Amino acid sequence: MELSSTDDRTTPALAEPAPAPPQPEAVKKFNGRDAQLRVHDSKPNTDAEHRVPTESGLQAQTNFLIAPRGGEQKRLIPRGTMNATLTHSDAYDGGGPLVPDLVQVPAGEFWMGCETGRADENPTHRVWVDAFAMGSTTVTNQQYRAFAKTTGEAMPAAFNDVCFNDPSQPVVAVTWFNAMAYCSWLSREMGYCFRLPTEAEWEWAVRDGLEKALYAWGNDPPETLERYRTGWQEQRPHRVALHPPNGLGIYDLGDNVHEWCFDWYDPQYYARAPWQNPVNLDTSARRASRGGAWRHRVKVSRCAARSSLSPDFAYTDYGFRVVRGREIRMAE
Repeated sequence: MELSSTDDRTTPALAEPAPAPPQPEAVKKFNGRDAQLRVHDSKPNTDAEHRVPTESGLQAQTNFLIAPRGGEQKRLIPRGTMNATLTHSDAYDGGGPLVPDLVQVPAGEFWMGCETGRADENPTHRVWVDAFAMGSTTVTNQQYRAFAKTTGEAMPAAFNDVCFNDPSQPVVAVTWFNAMAYCSWLSREMGYCFRLPTEAEWEWAVRDGLEKALYAWGNDPPETLERYRTGWQEQRPHRVALHPPNGLGIYDLGDNVHEWCFDWYDPQYYARAPWQNPVNLDTSARRASRGGAWRHRVKVSRCAARSSLSPDFAYTDYGFRVVRGREIRMAE
């Protein structure tokens, strides 16, 4: 079943939330103050300079300290300005770090699209993507609430539903504009350029070196994996990071919720896409999105599968994750 952004959308009936599972060791609780951005590095650090606007102009920040992480991974902690004191303390209990954990994604080249896929996945073409850092999970309710409390923005209406208000669940029913507003706020707070991933960055991260594979794990159909045969029985998104991450250390990339992307959606864009860092800035009626979602019969998407939605729509199977990378200026 291919992803569709024109299906009738209905909110599931109210149900009591499932008991909270044990929190993974890597999940830490923050008290809402002196929040520190954390970057995991599971591969060699090839991070390029990421310049962000500051009051004094463009500032480059590239220095990192390597620290151990329970003997499992290395952690990259940016020097200097990465200790940000948020305006409000967040008393919301649980839910992991106040700001998203980041995973370093190296630069590289790959085949984007799928020869046997839908028309909008063709033609397949070579793409180069600069290094960037991607949220290890989608933005959670707890993390979004910190933004809402600081800025006065309202939580999504779905937050009033017990199916969607667990602190560790992905925040859902956010529009593309809500997601961009969160990225702008996080950029101001942390001093880095945060934004939504481009389609190319998302596909590069989900493939994790598997050239032309149908799925993140290879070509075997999802039904061969227990996770996709029996998961999501409660008809709601599960808490983030419940299942093992991919080789980069990124969780739920391709399932659980659809993820907004930076690009405008154009089914013919691949025919004219540039080789280096493609991103479609030509206005259309829809913004691009990627990944599968809990409400579909098949909960996971193929690596190359594209989806789209009007940017002012808010559905309970749509969330987002952030990237820290080069600044992209939208067309005037």
